[in-house]
Amino acid sequence: MTLNLLEIILLLAAAQAAFLGILILHKYPALLPNRILGIMMLLYAIILGHNLAVELGFFNRYPHWLLLPLGITLMLAPLHFLYAKYLTHPEMPFGKKDWLHFLPAGIYWFSLLPDLWVSSADLSARLNISSENMSPRFLVFNFILLLQAMLYLGLTFVQIKKFHARLRNMFASVEKLKLTWLQQITLLLLSAWMVFSLEEVALMFGVHLTHFDLSSALVALYVFLMGYMALLKSEIFQQPALLKPMHILECMETAESADTSSRYEKSGLTSERAQALTRTLLDLMRDEEPFTDNELTLADLAERLRITPHNLSEILNTQVRQNFYDFINQYRIEKAKRDLADPAKSHLKILAIAFEAGFNSKTAFNTIFKHTTRMTPSAYRTHSLSTPS
Repeated sequence: MTLNLLEIILLLAAAQAAFLGILILHKYPALLPNRILGIMMLLYAIILGHNLAVELGFFNRYPHWLLLPLGITLMLAPLHFLYAKYLTHPEMPFGKKDWLHFLPAGIYWFSLLPDLWVSSADLSARLNISSENMSPRFLVFNFILLLQAMLYLGLTFVQIKKFHARLRNMFASVEKLKLTWLQQITLLLLSAWMVFSLEEVALMFGVHLTHFDLSSALVALYVFLMGYMALLKSEIFQQPALLKPMHILECMETAESADTSSRYEKSGLTSERAQALTRTLLDLMRDEEPFTDNELTLADLAERLRITPHNLSEILNTQVRQNFYDFINQYRIEKAKRDLADPAKSHLKILAIAFEAGFNSKTAFNTIFKHTTRMTPSAYRTHSLSTPS
């Protein structure tokens, strides 16, 4: 039997997904997101194998096996969302309501009961497998599947966006903690579903664009990419840094409230006390420059002030009117600006100045510096050193 390129891709992706799922569940089962990811990869292995069997015409003789695995596709987008949910909320247990995400798959399998008792010939005729055009039954199923996927992938982007916003209330350097990689993988999966939707719409008019080959290939690419992240960036399976200082998690949940007044109404911090602590905070920033610590967190700074992270968060939000990320990085930028304009430090590389100011990433420094000054660091240094005092 000779396999074409797509069939080889599907076979390799199915094998990798199965290997990855087993690896994750065997080596990294302690954390809930890892278990969700491992199960999701195993289900992708089944679906990719199913797609390969479709390509090989297996279901022309065994139509019952065409229907049964399709319910798994109704579980994939919810699992992707739940993975993001528990990756961004590592302290939360799996809730009873989360099982409702798999209700559509259960309903689908229940609806198959009448089909299980008919002969293969009758079921093939009912499904219209041999026809060039897909049967209305499959068109409706694919339409529902598409809507579900778009909903859950949209919710995944919302989860990641909220997580990044929370990070800025606790960390001054967020590059290593941001889930940019998950955003990119989700975007790839969204692209696969968009291609699938185009193929579906075209098929409704009797036009076969790629016979769902392109969307299948994109899903295979998604699995390959997830395999890369899992095997070459295995730190995503280790205990998240956010879990270690448990009191930070309290600040994460506190920071989610949009109403500042209600967020801190039970803190016990009076206006006079808040103002006094603000002055102490600003004096500390000026005299001791704690912002030069590139791993500084909200909890670290609160400890130096001998107050709780919750109280420091309240001061920053109600008195300074900034989140922790912006507050710390404005001091880092000001120090970098002074050093870049200092002729005595003209021999230093810009990256060295960035590190001395507290940044731990060249990309983060350049981005924040340009956003603040509307100039690149090199342009700012050239302008400052060439301008007479």
